[in-house]
Amino acid sequence: MFFKSLSLVLGAVIFCALTASAQDKFDFRTHPYFKHLIGEWKLEAEVTRANGDREKFTQLSKTEVAEANVLTTEGAYEGRDLSVRFKWMFTHTASGKLEAVLQPDLDKPDLQRFEVKVSEDCLSLEITRALKNQQKMTVVDAFKDGDYDLRELTRTITDSEGAVLSTTTALSKRVKKP
Repeated sequence: MFFKSLSLVLGAVIFCALTASAQDKFDFRTHPYFKHLIGEWKLEAEVTRANGDREKFTQLSKTEVAEANVLTTEGAYEGRDLSVRFKWMFTHTASGKLEAVLQPDLDKPDLQRFEVKVSEDCLSLEITRALKNQQKMTVVDAFKDGDYDLRELTRTITDSEGAVLSTTTALSKRVKKP
């Protein structure tokens, strides 16, 4: 019985050590995609709704590594009669997954969780989130033509059958490197 308990304890210790080691190796500052996000950005966007209505907005943001395995983007966007401060937090979990949390308005406690996928070529990022009524939001953020100072973003919201309810297209230009 003693050896069985000892082997379970040793197994848990080895698992924790390997997990911590894998997590320690992940660094947003050196990751092939995320390292290029660090800095200050200006985004200009246009939202097109299914009914044809269009709305433009701008966004200023700063992306930095806040602590081990946490990348944050904080900023503000302004549109028609609207000015809101927001914050994104990207984390690398012990299980090896990338996760994102958005606080769309820093004056409100609402947090939105997203699944994160980085493309194999590390030139784009896709984040997705289920919305109410079986709607889905997908955001694709890609470096345009391999230029790490210019990003093209597309956000699409679809209904339960996949019909597009709104599309946002944007260009984000680096205004300051770290």
